[in-house]
Amino acid sequence: MEGEIESRFAGVTVDDGEKSGFERGEKLGLERGEKLGLERGEKLGLEHGEKLGQERVNRLYALLLSDSRIDDVKRAAVDSEYLEKLFKEYQL
Repeated sequence: MEGEIESRFAGVTVDDGEKSGFERGEKLGLERGEKLGLERGEKLGLEHGEKLGQERVNRLYALLLSDSRIDDVKRAAVDSEYLEKLFKEYQL
């Protein structure tokens, strides 16, 4: 068994092993870092998009209310196609 291990690693120095281990560790670290970065970026992007969407809806409702279009606010709250039509009408 000892001879088998020695022959398997013949010609491999400690420096070679350290370098190989370092390279594998570096690659793994980069992959994990990239994955975490993408996940965080996606989360922040979704949160930002939701905030912008809510602000857009609030702006539309404020404009509709200032134009005394109460029935349109009520309908837009339950009808997404009508909501989109109103966004276009108010150029939002």
